Amino acid sequence: RRGHPCPQDAGVTAAVVAFWSLTGDVVLDPFAGEGGTAEAALRRGRAVWCIEREARYAAATRARCAAVTGEPPR
Repeated sequence: RRGHPCPQDAGVTAAVVAFWSLTGDVVLDPFAGEGGTAEAALRRGRAVWCIEREARYAAATRARCAAVTGEPPR
C-alpha cells in the first residue's frame, strides 16, 4: 500500500472548497491526511488550519503547502 489509505479526489476537494468558502476565509481540515484540502484552499486564496495525528502525513501536508506558497507553513 502506498500513500494515504483514504485518498480524496483533488477535483472534488477543490469544488467543495470553492463552493463552501470565500477568498480570505479560513478552511479547517481536522483530518488533513496528505494535504489535499490544504492545497485546494491555498490555491483558491483561503487560509488553512490542518490537524493530523500521523507524523508522516503531517510532514506530507507541510511539504504540499510549502510547494504551493513557496514558504514553510507556520
